Amino acid sequence: MKITAVVVSFNRFSLLLETVASLLAQTLKLDSIIIVDNCSSEKGYESLKIHPLIAGNKNISVYRLDKNTGGSGGFNFGMDQAYQSGADWIWVMDDDAEPKNDCLQRMVQNDFFGKNDCLIVAPKKVGIDGLPQYEHRGFFWNKNKIEPLTDADYKVKYIYIDYCSFVGPLISSLAIKKYGLPDKRFFIWYDDVEFCLRVSKREKILLCNDAIIVHKDGAAAKKNKIGLAIMPINLYWKSLCGARNYMFLMKHRVGKGVAWLLWNLFKRHVKILIFEDRKNIRMKYLRSVCLPVIFSDTFFDVTPSWWKSVLENEEKNKDKF
Repeated sequence: MKITAVVVSFNRFSLLLETVASLLAQTLKLDSIIIVDNCSSEKGYESLKIHPLIAGNKNISVYRLDKNTGGSGGFNFGMDQAYQSGADWIWVMDDDAEPKNDCLQRMVQNDFFGKNDCLIVAPKKVGIDGLPQYEHRGFFWNKNKIEPLTDADYKVKYIYIDYCSFVGPLISSLAIKKYGLPDKRFFIWYDDVEFCLRVSKREKILLCNDAIIVHKDGAAAKKNKIGLAIMPINLYWKSLCGARNYMFLMKHRVGKGVAWLLWNLFKRHVKILIFEDRKNIRMKYLRSVCLPVIFSDTFFDVTPSWWKSVLENEEKNKDKF
């Protein structure tokens, strides 16, 4: 049995090294590690291949992409490389993840692993505070909507779930053979959910609560006075990705029609009107990004550099009046 880890990284060099160190320290040794550098500009990446942690280790491969393809593009590329190299199982994570030393062993050494209908095994995902990140694992098919796990779900050793984020799941090559790779058009957000739903519609995803992976992410959205998360305007491209990808997911994995999708888009406009700043620009580009997916499955390309240019042009045009 060949197990390959895939780590996708963008401009978090020190965190990447911590992730690689944790993979090398696993009590169940990996057969290989694939690092996907998503065209990072941060210092250190240019010499990644000769870093003491990596240099001379024939089991570590480093790939640098020509442009930043987002998490979805990075996982699409890395998982394809692992699959084509003959990996039986592919362990995926971002560069801000740090599995405990026995994480892989606990996922593999259980009575469910390797069963024909169990194609993904996910570890328990916690933040740096040690608390579960509830929204990143959950159920879907009971009500055709995302239902994050609760405390009760984490009190059992094993539980079947419908989706998990790409922080730590161990994915069978059979899942890729049968259901394909993550959709690289998503850039960020919901690519993991969409991939998992393709699998869990017919197969099983097992959550292994005694296998722990720490997610060292930072919160991007701030909350207003009533506790509603508001994305800062400079990071609003993330919300645009999320809205577009959610529309695609609900359209193709659940079968929601145009009326339902437009109603969802309308509710997003209402939220902007009531709670958020820069209302006109938010609503303008929300429509620009979501309507092509709703009516024609066309993906409007949303990237950080594109959004930066949008804001700059909006400021220039405002100064003209």
